[in-house]
Amino acid sequence: MVKASQNPESSKLFSFLDQAFLVSLCLLWAGVSFSLALVSIGTVLTLLFWGARMYFQKQGCSAFKTMPRELKFSLGIFLALSLASVFWSEFPKQSVQGIFKIIRWTLIMFATADGLSDTKHRRHFLIVLISWHTIIILNGLYQYGFHTDLLRHIAAEDSESGIRVTSSFKVYGLFAAYLLLVIPVLVGIFIRFLKKFPYNLVALVILLLSGFMLYVTRCRGAMLAFLLGTFIFLILKRQLKVMGFLVFFSAVGLFLLPSSMKIHYDKERKEQSLVERHDLWERALDVIRAKPLLGTGINTYAVAHQKYDRNKSWRVQNYYAHNGYLQMAAETGIPCALFFLAFLSLLLKYVLRGASYSTDSFYVGWGILNFMLMALVDTILHNSVTIVAFYFFLGLGLSFLNSPSHTDQRT
Repeated sequence: MVKASQNPESSKLFSFLDQAFLVSLCLLWAGVSFSLALVSIGTVLTLLFWGARMYFQKQGCSAFKTMPRELKFSLGIFLALSLASVFWSEFPKQSVQGIFKIIRWTLIMFATADGLSDTKHRRHFLIVLISWHTIIILNGLYQYGFHTDLLRHIAAEDSESGIRVTSSFKVYGLFAAYLLLVIPVLVGIFIRFLKKFPYNLVALVILLLSGFMLYVTRCRGAMLAFLLGTFIFLILKRQLKVMGFLVFFSAVGLFLLPSSMKIHYDKERKEQSLVERHDLWERALDVIRAKPLLGTGINTYAVAHQKYDRNKSWRVQNYYAHNGYLQMAAETGIPCALFFLAFLSLLLKYVLRGASYSTDSFYVGWGILNFMLMALVDTILHNSVTIVAFYFFLGLGLSFLNSPSHTDQRT
């Protein structure tokens, strides 16, 4: 952390900028689960106060400076290829919009990493995260009981297996993706308060209710991503006994699940999700086969995929690919998608390794891993709500690499 000037007036100004920056970050995070307008306001304020804070410190972005070299390289190539794709884009207008999106997400990531590298700031943010998350969960419970949420009056979605809770999110899948990021953090908090009554009881109740909310989204892709992410997490933590219990209870849970939740039949009595995803992925592969190196241009899949679709399936017209990595490869080329995966994998490695100086780092990494797995079967890498939440968590992961305890170890 850079110290403010000893001048009292300068110290007051820095303190104001620092606190305003933290408040704007918290506002941005709250907007993810409530309102795109709030996300926009939070983004503008965050970047404004972050810029003013860096100008005052005159030392630039510390999170970028402390990033390992291979992270900078993979991120730089990914961004360069993404931004350059506008020059060969088949739909330049859409690609220009895509450029502004990816720049905004990257800035949010670095701003979060800078703002939360201070341990005190990170602790304050986690208090806000838990408090706001509790409101979202209670709102979801209200929606489960009354079929309409209390905050935004959004109706729960109907399905054969029961209502699908969305809480303040418009779609159940977005709520599920948000839970995949947050639940691991709640696990870490529960473990921290394991022997501190009544905090352990409160943390356990919030954690169990969050798990129940994930279940009543009835989003199978999210549940499978969470289970697989948890297995990997337990292997890395060498908790083989716990993993054995999880395998047992998962098998029991699968047996007890209603059949309408295990299999979604379409009008041809085929498993709807599997058949549709086969068609969606085949369509994305058609685009990739036609444009393997450069793609059709960033942010163009929605308007470009029909041009290369060979099967013309009636099932899924004008849909996103439901695999974020395939869609990215279709838009910006295979090399760009591989550099993006390299950046995520390397960041995840460093975040998980960061548990040696902060156990919170491991749980944030678990959440990032869950999200990455769900992106294999859903559109969350290209949704304006979930992608902001994901880049925010990437920044939270980077904040551990930028914290004084970590930089001291590296030096």
